[in-house]
Amino acid sequence: MTAYPFDNLPSMSKEKALQILKTPIDELKISSDYYKAVFHLLKYPGLQTEDALLKLLKSNSEEKSVQLAKRKAVEVLARLGSQKSINEIGKCLDSKDLFLVENAAWALQKLGCKDSALHLRMIQLLDEPKYNRRALVQCLAELEVSTSIIKIKEILKGTKSPRLRGACIAAICRLCGEKSCLDEIGDQLLTSNQTDRYLAVQDVINSKDPHLLESVVKAPVALSFRMRAVEEICNSVEDNSRKIDPIKILDQLIMDHPSNIILLHSYDFAPSIEFLVNELFEIDCSRSYLALSNLIKESPNKLWPVISSFWEEFKSDYSAVYFLTILFRYVQGWNHSQIKEIEDLIIFLLSDSWPEHMKFRPAAVVTLMKINSNLGMKNIPRLLDPKVCLFWPTRYSALMSIDFFLPIIHYPDVRDLIRSSQDDPNKFIRCRAGLILDKYN
Repeated sequence: MTAYPFDNLPSMSKEKALQILKTPIDELKISSDYYKAVFHLLKYPGLQTEDALLKLLKSNSEEKSVQLAKRKAVEVLARLGSQKSINEIGKCLDSKDLFLVENAAWALQKLGCKDSALHLRMIQLLDEPKYNRRALVQCLAELEVSTSIIKIKEILKGTKSPRLRGACIAAICRLCGEKSCLDEIGDQLLTSNQTDRYLAVQDVINSKDPHLLESVVKAPVALSFRMRAVEEICNSVEDNSRKIDPIKILDQLIMDHPSNIILLHSYDFAPSIEFLVNELFEIDCSRSYLALSNLIKESPNKLWPVISSFWEEFKSDYSAVYFLTILFRYVQGWNHSQIKEIEDLIIFLLSDSWPEHMKFRPAAVVTLMKINSNLGMKNIPRLLDPKVCLFWPTRYSALMSIDFFLPIIHYPDVRDLIRSSQDDPNKFIRCRAGLILDKYN
């Protein structure tokens, strides 16, 4: 079981984890062992695991290490789908630990809690500003607790916090269909604070309404957030073909040309190439897209000396290397030796050296197919196999790249690969495969 995409903790057996949780806190060599044990138990679903975690939740210890482990325990129980844990998790809503309360609410939402008494308790918690009311509102909306509408509207009327307002607006839209304030979330998609932009994307997703999907597609946030918005909203809207074209949107997203992004910044000076390349490492996506929009206008001869001086930094920065793969795709005229280094980098990005869900992998597929479709096709079969390539955007990207960069009419064997994608577990990939085959039938 792949429990965590980024599991960097030392491995631990189920037996070891269970033994640690049986050990009194004052007998542990390292107090954080409780947390580590809980963390690893996600990999070992079953009654023993659930019982051990429930016993931990019943602990009255005020030790910080125990409190931290309890926060993790409610999360793990929820991710394991432990329905028998709902009652004990519900008791955590009364904890003095505000973070445990928040985690408990999320866990109840994850488990699809239908206990009206626990719903009422979460509604009551909304009266206390000390709690994370944004998270509570989101949980109540996800659980479709219609009795919370009055309280959520009351909060919306009384708060000026954009983050709390966004959650309330999304919840009201979802619970009773009122859309009058949705444009307020749209404004937050373009706010100067990147965290607020990400939260606004989540609000759009939570609303389950396609009204703002076009705005999300153009928002200066990471591609993974925009892709998730498209996926979740298209999956939740009935007969969405009349309202949105998910394939057209997904193609545009994966190609991710900076001209399709609304940029929030500008330069009041003539930036050097070195400055622009440095900007690709910025945390704020808007600044990175602005730099990218300028860099793609430069020639390879001017770009390469600067890029090569940052080569090792790019290889260890998953965000910056994402923008670099796009840069390689849209700049024309790389020489043979430069292309060879670019190809080696792309193959490295598509290797097992990285977790499956890295956001640069779909971009890397497109760039490889554009600069060397023959080399790209050597990788395409495994990238289209859902048993090998678990990240659906990478499989979609591989399929789209065949359509865009390969003259399929001259490659009859490729059609069999495309036909196999019609059985892919992801509906967008099945649809994309069908569209490609229709072109050549």
